[in-house]
Amino acid sequence: CFTITIDATESLEVESTLSDSGTSISLSLRGAKKYFISLNEKQLETELEEITIDLDKNVNMLKVTSDITCQASYEETIVMKNVFIVYPNPIKDFVTIDVSNLTDEQVEISLYAASGKLVSNATHSTASNFITLDTSSLISGYFLLHLSGASINKGFKLIK
Repeated sequence: CFTITIDATESLEVESTLSDSGTSISLSLRGAKKYFISLNEKQLETELEEITIDLDKNVNMLKVTSDITCQASYEETIVMKNVFIVYPNPIKDFVTIDVSNLTDEQVEISLYAASGKLVSNATHSTASNFITLDTSSLISGYFLLHLSGASINKGFKLIK
């Protein structure tokens, strides 16, 4: 006669906090002795429970695992402040601009043809977090979408 005892492992806990500047992320890690952090395909190994990592892209893919194989992993997509995301690209009849990470209350959106000709220009509120533009009347080609506001002045290439 014998007794088998199986103890459950502690859960992997990750708490992430984006810095005020939006250029780094602080991680609080619990549930293991060693952590493996992947940020945009770059690997980092640590035994620290508190760590700050610089973000190097506008959209960052974070994954945290531990040295305990049966623990779940933690994954998060981190978008830096004052960054917009445009999709789909190539565009068809509509293009959506995710402005949820902008701090401006409104932005001016200009669309230019590859020749530099202004195709459209309007001011939009960022309150709904998404702006959809009708691009159905555009001919096939390359375009530049430009967003400007109090804290942003960036362009994005589009293909139709």
